[in-house]
Order: sequence, then C-alpha cells, then structure tokens
Amino acid sequence: MAGVGSISGSQIDVQGMVSQLMAVERRPIEALQGDSRRLESKISALGSIKSKVAAVQSAAENLSKLEAIDAWKAEIDATAGLRATAGTGASAGTYQVQVMQLAQAQTLVTSGLSSPRSSIGSGTIQLTVGSGSTAKVTTIEIGSANNSLYGIRDAINAAAAGVRATVVQDGSEAPHRLVLTTSATGASEQMDIAVSGDNALQQLLEHHPDIAGARRLQQTLAPQDALLLMDGIELRSPTNTFRQAIEGLTLNASKIDAAPTTLRVERDRASLEEKLNNLVSSYNELSKSIRSSTAYDINRRSGAVLYGESGLRGLLNQTRNLIASPIATDGAFNRLSQIGVEFQKDGSLSINASRLSSVLDTNPDDVQRLLAARGVSNDSGIELSRFSANAKPGSYSVQVDQLPASPSVSGTPLAFPLALVAGVNDGLTLRVGGAELSLSLGDLSVESTDALVASLQSRIRSASAGADAATRAMFDGLRVQSRTDGSLEFTHEGVGSSVNIRAFGAATALLLGLSPTVTDGVDVAGMIAGVVAAGVGRTLTAAQGSAADGVSVRVLGGGVGSRGSVALYRGLGDQLQRLLDGYLADTGPIQGRTEGLRASISRIDDRIERLEDRMTRLQKQYTQQFTALDVTLATLTTTSNALGQQLTALSASQRSE
Repeated sequence: MAGVGSISGSQIDVQGMVSQLMAVERRPIEALQGDSRRLESKISALGSIKSKVAAVQSAAENLSKLEAIDAWKAEIDATAGLRATAGTGASAGTYQVQVMQLAQAQTLVTSGLSSPRSSIGSGTIQLTVGSGSTAKVTTIEIGSANNSLYGIRDAINAAAAGVRATVVQDGSEAPHRLVLTTSATGASEQMDIAVSGDNALQQLLEHHPDIAGARRLQQTLAPQDALLLMDGIELRSPTNTFRQAIEGLTLNASKIDAAPTTLRVERDRASLEEKLNNLVSSYNELSKSIRSSTAYDINRRSGAVLYGESGLRGLLNQTRNLIASPIATDGAFNRLSQIGVEFQKDGSLSINASRLSSVLDTNPDDVQRLLAARGVSNDSGIELSRFSANAKPGSYSVQVDQLPASPSVSGTPLAFPLALVAGVNDGLTLRVGGAELSLSLGDLSVESTDALVASLQSRIRSASAGADAATRAMFDGLRVQSRTDGSLEFTHEGVGSSVNIRAFGAATALLLGLSPTVTDGVDVAGMIAGVVAAGVGRTLTAAQGSAADGVSVRVLGGGVGSRGSVALYRGLGDQLQRLLDGYLADTGPIQGRTEGLRASISRIDDRIERLEDRMTRLQKQYTQQFTALDVTLATLTTTSNALGQQLTALSASQRSE
C-alpha cells in the first residue's frame, strides 16, 4: 500500500498549459511586429519611389543646361589623319580638310665624347626655350659634382627647363652624345643655350640658332607647328590639336594626309532625342510606381503599401502640372506638348516622333530655349554669368557706375648693364593679391629690356610652379612687359582690387627706380534691378533680398551708365530639376517621412522589448503556479488512492467475518 505522502506523478500538462496561455499573451506583441513589418514595407517602397524621383531629376538635369542639349557631331572618314569633335557653339557645315604637317619638338645633339662619366668642365648654362615674353629661361649650375655628360643630363632634367635630356651611344669612336628635346612642340619652341665657364663646356653646349658660327649642337629635328588646310586656308597650331579653328570644333591631327577629306558638322539630334526619351520613360516609371503603391482595391477592401501617403500624390501632381503647363521663354515654344512630348489619356507621357523631328529640323534653337536655363543680355559687353537656385526668372536692369581695371607697377627707363650682384642686391619679392614669390636674380647678365622681360617672366613661372595652388593661380596672370620708353612694367590679366601688385627687395630700385608708379586694380561698381550690387573684379552680384537676388553679371567692356538689361529664363528642364531637388533633399518630404516611419518602428521596438520582458516574468509565474497546482493534485491523488485501498481492505475484512 502506498503511503499518504507519496505522489503518483504529474496530473497536469504544465508546459502545454503555459504555452497556450503565453500564446494568448503574445498576441499584442505579434500585432506590434505586424505593424513594424508594414512600416518597414513602407520605408522600402518609399526608397524605391525616391530612386525613381532621382531618375526623373537626373533626366531633367540633362536637359537643363544649354551645353548639354546643344549637341553637335562631326563626321570624317576613318582613314583621314584628323579626328574632329563638335561642341557648343558649332555650326552646320561641310569642309575640305587635309593635314599637311604634324607638330614637332626640336631636338639638338652634342658632338660625341669617349666617356659619359669623364669631367668636361664647370660653369653656368642659361637655357632659353621660346622667345619674347613667353620665353622660359633656366639657369643651371655645373660644378665638380655634375660636370660629366651624365651629370649635365641629370641637372637639366632636374631643372624643369622645358627640355628633356638623354645620353645616347651611336657606336662611333666617340659614341656618347647628349640629346636635348623640347618638352613642347611648335615652331616657337626653339632652344638657345648660353654657357659661361670652362671652354670645354662652352664648346660642347653653346648654341645660338640666330648667330652664324655659334651653333655647337646639331639640329636633328626642327621645331614646327602642325599645319592644316581647311577649304584651302592654312591653319597652324603649336600642337597637333586645333581649338576654335572653327567655333565649336576641336580638331586632332594624327598623321599627314595624301589628299583632302570631307568633314561634315551637324546637330546631334539623336543625343537630344535620347535625353527627352529618358525624361519620358523615367516619368512614366515614377507615375506608375506612385499610382500602384498608393491605390485602394475596392473589391478586396484594402490599400496598397503606401495607401494614404498624400504627399506622394502631391509630388506626382506637381510634376505633371509643371510638365503640362506653359513656362516663360523667349522662344517659339512654351510647353512640351508643342514639340511632341504629350500626356496620354492614361496619364503617361509619350513622344510624337514626327512632331519632334519636325521642330528639330526647323526650329532647334527654340527647343533649347524651352528646355534649358539661360541668361540673355541686350548689351554685348554685359554677360549674365551666374544665377543661383533661388534666382527668379525675369528681366533685370543693369547700370555700371565704375568700370573694372587691371593693376600695374611701372618704373623709370632702365640703364644697362644692370649692376645686380648675387647675394647683395639681387633679391626681388613680388606680391599679387595675398600671394608672394621671392626671386634671387643672381648676376643677371642682360643687355636689353626685352631680354630682361623674358628672363623675369621665366623666373616667375619657374618659381610659381613650386608654390601652392592658390599662389600658382594668382601668378599665372602676372605679366612682365617693356614700355616704349625702355622701362619695365608688371601687369595682371585680371581686374579688381584682389590682384593688386607690389614689388619689394633690393633689386626693386634697379628694375623700377626709386619711386615706381603703382596703379591699383579697380572693382566694377553698379546696380542690378535698381539696387546697389556687390562688385568684385568684373562681376556684379545683386543684393540679397532684392528682386534680382541670386543673379550675377560680368562687365566685359563698354562704358558707364545704363547698360540695358539681362533676362533670366528657367527652362522646363531646369524648373523640373529644381522642383525634384527639393523632394530629394535631406530635409525634403520623402526623407522626412522615412525618418518618421523609422521613429515609429523604434517606438514599436521599445514596446515589444518591454512586453517581451513582461512575457518572461509572466511565463515564470505561470510555470510556478501550475507546477504548485500539479504537486497539490498529485498529493490529493495519492491520498485518495490510499483511502481507497483502506476502504477496500475494510470491506473485505467485513465480508470474511
């Protein structure tokens, strides 16, 4: 007989009952997880739509710039020695072209030496490439450490003189020869080599092409320009590239032609048609995506993933209305439908190919005016140079009160020879704007103002080459020139107060006299739309907050006073790009809605985490409670069984009596 305290076993499926109860308790969590998945689906769908908005924006941008849609093509026979590229500003035409001569660098060769390592002699090499104000003059010191053929080669290459030096061996009794080749091609790129020092060095390298009997080196290749015949007219270029020989055309010569070849230049209609097709297809993809993702199915009584997102419908409506509405333009067309880009009954865009072909044949410039942003001035000396995103279309008056001017520093007539002594009075510091260059002129030996100009220009160019980008950019515009009275003058290609020139140092008095004449640059001054504008150099920028805010003009010439007006037209491509830029911005509605959905998911995740913690505690509690109940039932069952056995035994005992 079992004792009263014994338990026969589990009476309840504790795990099963707890699992069933927990399944009921988890229903709120599952509902929240469903909400989170739906929000994730919305984010994914918004991302897909954003990419389609970006595709329309990109297609619009490709139509918004005149240089992008003013496409031209140049066709020439593949066997010709010329390749042609047409760009903005080209004109249709047919030309007979023939490459007569390719550009060539000059090559000079020294006489031969028996050894490239033997000492030759010490001295100074003044290597001049070119002539006049553009000549590059480089001084190279040859001493005991570099006075062999190899040493001279390395010194020339290290000097960045615009000349490449090599040593060749020709197999003769004195086989080693120094070869000098100009880095640039062109007839003007001719070398002149002056040598002071040991006679052996002079005999090897002295070379003055314009002086009979002073040509020590052999010219194996003469410097020459490329020569092109176009319709019988000779065109020359120092390189094999001809730029603007015909406006909008770039020509690259590669070989000499035996006979003329026909070059045809015409508009690249296919390029513009492709850009319009891209706009149409990308818009249709966007429209289809927004319509399907925001639709409501009446039969199923359910909405699509973005049903209720009214902002997307607003985006589509704004885009469609802009494409369909007329815009301000100075051309014959003011809406896309006039050139064959039309809405269909289902809301999609399509291209009427025959209509588009017709207007591109007869009126291509007005098609460009419809699409691209552009500025127009009625004064040839005024150019609408820049306009910001917030600049509004319209016509704005321009008044010039002060013309821009270049700076200069000039001196008194020079007396030669100049009494410059290295380390004593040869220092010259030039300041242009906020940039400075310091030069050591050394024992400069020149006998004319022109020679001095060439030497100074070359030294400035060489010194600025090793400076930072800002200094190089500033000094690239500095020019040295001689005046009719034999004096020296420093000028700048730029205008305005930002390029003022100053000269300092011990050499200044010798070069410019004791009281140089300094003329500062002048910034343009004037008004745009009747309001005083900010003037920097040639550029007038409209005042912030004025009607013309965001508009800048360049004053290229002319006089003071009223200078007519400039008109800003924002073509359809430009307006559409700007509209969609706003939707795609980091602060735009699509990104804002996406961040809002992510915030909602984050809040849901927090709630789920709290509920999961509660579920853990609740499961533990249920398990403890049902386990205790199971133990109690087991005890009662054991007691019941014991009592039953006792009653059975008692009954049997009574029957036996």
